[in-house]
Amino acid sequence: MLVGCSEPIDFAPAEHRSVAPSDDGIPDPITVEPGFVARSTVGRRVTLPGSVEPQLVVATPRFDGRIGDILTTRELSYELARMLDQTTPLTAPSGHRFVAFTAQAGRPAFPEAGSRTAGVVLHVDGAPQPLRSMFGGMNRDRQYQVQWEFIVACIPDEGKLVLAVTDEGQTVQVDLVTGQPIVDEAWQLCEGFRRRRVVVFSPQQGVFERAFTAQPQGYEPATGLFRMTLAPNNAFLAPWNPVNGWAPMGEMWLTIPMNARVEFEQIGAQIELDVPRSLTLRIDGGATLDVLDPATLATEDVRRQRADLITTHRVPLALTGADLEFNAQGTVSVDFRDMPGVAGAFTGQGKPVLLRVDVGDGPDRFGG
Repeated sequence: MLVGCSEPIDFAPAEHRSVAPSDDGIPDPITVEPGFVARSTVGRRVTLPGSVEPQLVVATPRFDGRIGDILTTRELSYELARMLDQTTPLTAPSGHRFVAFTAQAGRPAFPEAGSRTAGVVLHVDGAPQPLRSMFGGMNRDRQYQVQWEFIVACIPDEGKLVLAVTDEGQTVQVDLVTGQPIVDEAWQLCEGFRRRRVVVFSPQQGVFERAFTAQPQGYEPATGLFRMTLAPNNAFLAPWNPVNGWAPMGEMWLTIPMNARVEFEQIGAQIELDVPRSLTLRIDGGATLDVLDPATLATEDVRRQRADLITTHRVPLALTGADLEFNAQGTVSVDFRDMPGVAGAFTGQGKPVLLRVDVGDGPDRFGG
């Protein structure tokens, strides 16, 4: 019965039949269902001819990415479809279109910790599609495993495609049809994560010295010298941190590790520093910003390397510079051989440590 047939017969149901290639070797396109979503597994940048390039950064405490290209089209070429593990070109159904976009991995400010992660969702004309393990997930060094994402969704001609990232109670959103952010409170709060800043100190360190005395009952006063070296480095500016939560709108947290070292001459002492009274941060323009924490610091803990002087300040989002001054204030206690815990006091005037603080934009973390 088959002898007279000019071509083999395919007995498979029509929906499972392979697509015949055209004369140029490329299969004919197939029409996808409304709401179609596909995500590439290639992990490298995909070129989208005719696309726009908003270069829009989307960042939260534990997410960091940049929208590279956005393409709106009725048909996806064979080359682009193959990037989505499809075997034919793709066509949008009547009244629909594809929105394709690429996203480049950055470097999140904070690591993921257990359940404390950023949730990424693609809202396809209102229908949520979770994007799990965006950029392949994060390693312990806060680096993503995959550098690029390529994602396509089919939406109605008048439909919406929104990328939403939820992190620490805030959700930032980007309209992928227009390539513009949805500017609300969450978007504004996260500005400090999108625009990373670096803090530089000059000189790189300063040394504070001040004499102190203590007089045990029945003895002559004993005098010692307290020395504290400050070498601040790796200061961090962010609108959120695990200790203080979200900073008020228009402000950020500035955290400064001082890399402090403590030394004594003649006699030793235990000094309980009153940190807010000892350290002053004056921003350009004259305002003095309080130390939020810590309230106190024991020099014995610093000397034995059990603690460092790490201060946190609430600063304006647009901070460009400040002056940091340290002049030790606090209580002094000296342990004598037979008389521990003898109260002492600072004497004379110590010369304050003065450091200049300059704030500027950080390097390009996306690498072009």
